[in-house]
Amino acid sequence: MFETPSGTIKPITYIGIVNNDKLLLVNYKQAPNPTKTGWWIPAPGIPFGKDPKGIAENTALEFGFTNADIKLLDVESFVAPGGWHMIYHYILKTNIEPKPHNNINAYKWVTMKELSQMEDIAHGRWEINVGTNFLKA
Repeated sequence: MFETPSGTIKPITYIGIVNNDKLLLVNYKQAPNPTKTGWWIPAPGIPFGKDPKGIAENTALEFGFTNADIKLLDVESFVAPGGWHMIYHYILKTNIEPKPHNNINAYKWVTMKELSQMEDIAHGRWEINVGTNFLKA
């Protein structure tokens, strides 16, 4: 998050990790946004001057996905409480399980139907829509 004379900029990388028809969700010990609880699509912030794809690749490595073929799906930008959000959506298709991660309480794979019915997802309907886009890609 960066402060500018006109407000806050929040650059974020979302990485949709898809295994066949299921999306990986994580429950963080320390969530990227501590005001949001529940299940997340992995979503690290982007430190100033860092490459969004490099952040996605590092996140994939933290989960044990080596030599990952990560692709940019889309970029979205919007103003919401807390500032201007610039979000890079990367997708990784895999057929292996993630390895344990020091900031993860638990992970699970969900289908589109399960995702659409979730009430304990960190960003509610918005994150469900993001996950749906990953599953349709």
